[in-house]
Amino acid sequence: PFSLSAPGLLNRAEAFWVVQNSFEHHCVQNSLATMERQHLEGLDRIEATRVRLRAKFMVKGRPCVCKKVDSSAPGKHGAVKCNFTAQDMLTDKKYSLICPGKDRIEVPEVHKYDLIVTSLNTDMDENMMETVNEFVTVDEDGEKVVLDYIEGAKNHDEAVEKYQELYGPQDSDDERKEVEDNDGKVVVLSILQATVKKGSKFVFEHCIDKVTLAVQKKSKKKSGGGGRRSRRRGRRR
Repeated sequence: PFSLSAPGLLNRAEAFWVVQNSFEHHCVQNSLATMERQHLEGLDRIEATRVRLRAKFMVKGRPCVCKKVDSSAPGKHGAVKCNFTAQDMLTDKKYSLICPGKDRIEVPEVHKYDLIVTSLNTDMDENMMETVNEFVTVDEDGEKVVLDYIEGAKNHDEAVEKYQELYGPQDSDDERKEVEDNDGKVVVLSILQATVKKGSKFVFEHCIDKVTLAVQKKSKKKSGGGGRRSRRRGRRR
């Protein structure tokens, strides 16, 4: 199981896949294999009058959080109407929605998980300056995941800054130095995953929700009693 104290987590990635990014929304879309399901046929629904502040619900096909809600009193011949102000969970874009109180609104499926940055892939720009273009990370199973770097995206720049504070600039041969004098600290990307409506189906989109530093504790070695030494590889439980 995933643990920041798991020994050897930073250098035992055996499989990888490339995660594609949406430049418009600054999110990783549809291809991160941590979640195997790529689309859903439908979502749960909730009556509009039951949506409260900070509740998660779909607005215009996007996963949102309710920031403000007002309801009008029913008139002589009318029904209650709800007026919502919402914020996209993946892009922070604001939306508004006005609907009858009896309408049933879809509720997004939301997941969160962490990726640990192990290195930065770089390239040379037109001015022959070295620039970052990818994050190389490992997931909870110790498998390698590559994320595109988007220049100007707040969380992306923050991740680069924190990584370089720990390990220094990347070498020209793209080799990261081993973790030695950083007190076991690692850069952790908190990934937010939510359903988005595409046509008549729902797919998963992702974004880097938060960047933090965590400590990877080294496990204590047990003194052996002689005889045969066994080596165990990490397994999924």
